[in-house]
Amino acid sequence: MNQIEQYVEMIGSFSVDTKFRPAFDLLMGVHPETLHLLSNEDDRVLHLLKYIDADQLLEAMPTYGREHIAYLWYKYFPDIKNIIRLNKDKPLYEVLWSHAYKYFTVRELGYIFYQGCSINDYDDHFKQVSEQSKIASREIERRSARNKNDSGGTTWTFQFPINSAIGRIVDSKNGLNGLIKKGVGLFHLAPKLLCRYILNVNPSLLNLSPYQFEDLIATLFLAEGWKVFQTPKTRDGGKDLVVQKGVGRDAIIAYVQAKRYSKTKIGIPLVKEFAATMIGDQVYKGFFITSSQFTRPAAIWLNGKIAGVVSIELIDKENLLEKMGDISQIGPSFYLLDYLVELQ
Repeated sequence: MNQIEQYVEMIGSFSVDTKFRPAFDLLMGVHPETLHLLSNEDDRVLHLLKYIDADQLLEAMPTYGREHIAYLWYKYFPDIKNIIRLNKDKPLYEVLWSHAYKYFTVRELGYIFYQGCSINDYDDHFKQVSEQSKIASREIERRSARNKNDSGGTTWTFQFPINSAIGRIVDSKNGLNGLIKKGVGLFHLAPKLLCRYILNVNPSLLNLSPYQFEDLIATLFLAEGWKVFQTPKTRDGGKDLVVQKGVGRDAIIAYVQAKRYSKTKIGIPLVKEFAATMIGDQVYKGFFITSSQFTRPAAIWLNGKIAGVVSIELIDKENLLEKMGDISQIGPSFYLLDYLVELQ
């Protein structure tokens, strides 16, 4: 069956310095003076600039054709020749967006996840996508208007693919990628947002710090209806989380141990240590979760004599990703990022 792949867009509200508005228009594929959309042929002019004499072009001030588009790039990006020379091996649009980004203020930011579908379901899928986009735009604009300050400038709200030039920059500087790179805690994020982002955009669990990995695990338990209590980051008493489901006599309390390992497998010593903590605290149920795998002897040991004393569920990388996939299938496809990170 032919499938349309899942894809991810970002949606943001940006304030642009008035002086830089024409340059922003150019980057958006809009003529900065007539405000009409530039053609594909116009867009290709950008890659020919290194072959054009800038001084001669600026003096001539052409008013039509490719020469006019080239003139606009030089007019509104005076340093563009230098930018091209210093970044020969980098994608030009990405370099220009990065250069221009210092003139932007990000007011609101969100992610839209479009699920894949079969070709036969495309029409219904497209309607859902269009409606989701409208909802996202309205909410972003509403919040942006509510939080607007008097800094001046022009405010734009628009959507863009996360794997585009601007998408990679915004995600890295103000989005989830920025949060992850900076080591910011992730516990405040919606579980489904975190699962969808990791599975579809930033797929390696090893990109998370050990503490962020613990936060991820905590959000998964929240999504499954558990109350979650995080232990101190150091001297945690042999467990990373205490989770509870239900209240009173029917309450289930469990300990959770999370280990973000790359290739090292979890063996008997660590599993024994966790079991000893549970026995000492008289807690029967536990979850041991890792981004790697468990050794076979560790699993065999748990199914031995200790089985009647404590019940520990082992969740390795494969099972963890499957659990994240199940959680990511439920709920909305549009998420606002309430915590904007700014990286130097």
